[in-house]
Amino acid sequence: MYLLEDPGTPDSTSAGGDGAATEDGGEEGAPRYEFFETLPAAEVSTDTEPYKTLTPGGYVRPSTYLVQAGSFQQQDDANRLRARLMLTGMTSDISVNTQDDEGEVWHRVVLGPFGSMGDAEQAMASLRQQDLSPILLTAPPAG
Repeated sequence: MYLLEDPGTPDSTSAGGDGAATEDGGEEGAPRYEFFETLPAAEVSTDTEPYKTLTPGGYVRPSTYLVQAGSFQQQDDANRLRARLMLTGMTSDISVNTQDDEGEVWHRVVLGPFGSMGDAEQAMASLRQQDLSPILLTAPPAG
């Protein structure tokens, strides 16, 4: 290490100064910290408008994503698609939905649930490569 000055001689610009006292009782050349007086009197403005809609009672848990690969009135058709997806390594379930208006029964072939939109989109891309028209569904998380 190279020193420009002799460490034995005090520097007049250092925090210790030359030891001469000033009118207010501090040492001459010592740093002055004015924030003790100015900080309590300072005013800080904040914009809280974006956060007013976030209330503790209004918290909504994130959704999970499902991908519908197909929907059929015949269960055999749904089973065939599910078997086809199994051969490609994609696991799926069949959910049975009844239309209240007409009493029609539909068998949905559904993949998921997926925790993120990215995972669901990857599954949809794989289904499109198999000439299917997938539909993205959202569902509240289990539990």
